[in-house]
Amino acid sequence: MIGAPLPALMSLFLARGIWNPVRRVVAATHALAGSGSARPVPEEGPNELVSLARSFNELGQQLERAREAERAFFLSVSHELKTPLTCSRTRCA
Repeated sequence: MIGAPLPALMSLFLARGIWNPVRRVVAATHALAGSGSARPVPEEGPNELVSLARSFNELGQQLERAREAERAFFLSVSHELKTPLTCSRTRCA
C-alpha cells in the first residue's frame, strides 16, 4: 500500500521538473509570435531542455538582428527617396 503512492509522487516531481522549462519556452514563443520580442529563456533542466532553450534564445537574437537590419535598410531607402523629392527644380535638374 505504501509503495504505490511513492512512485506516483516521484513521477509527479520529475514531470514538474520537465514541464516548467517547457512551459517557459512555450510562453516565450507566444510572446515572440505576438509582440515580436521575448525575454531570453533560462537554460535549465535536462540536456534536451537546455538545448531547446539555447536554440530559442539564439532564434530570438537572430530575429532581433534581422529586424534591426530591416529598420536600417528602410531608413536608408526612405532617406534616399525623400532627398530628390525635396530638391528644387533649378538645383536638382
